[in-house]
Amino acid sequence: NTLTSLDVSFNKLGDAGVATLLPACVHLTKLLVAVNDVGHDGAAAAARALEHNTSLRKLDMHDNFTLHSYLTLTDALRRRSAPLDLALYDLSKGDAEFVRACARAGTLDDAA
Repeated sequence: NTLTSLDVSFNKLGDAGVATLLPACVHLTKLLVAVNDVGHDGAAAAARALEHNTSLRKLDMHDNFTLHSYLTLTDALRRRSAPLDLALYDLSKGDAEFVRACARAGTLDDAA
């Protein structure tokens, strides 16, 4: 049996914790990492891991990032071969719509 879902929300993982955790979660389909004091470096580490992890289908990292960090993650999703549901609900409605529109249009490099 393989672990497919993990919730490590509210654990103060920070950038280093996320950078260590995400590459090790190759068999997970659902990962909840909400409210963990993750900044841009953690978002960049998550983006690198997401490009190679095709089994993950849901990633909840709400209440961690700035808009620029979300753009970094969403840019990785655009290059990813497998779909992923990324929780964005801590952003303002306008920011979340902007990130999704950039991802659809493939213009994140210009937006960031």
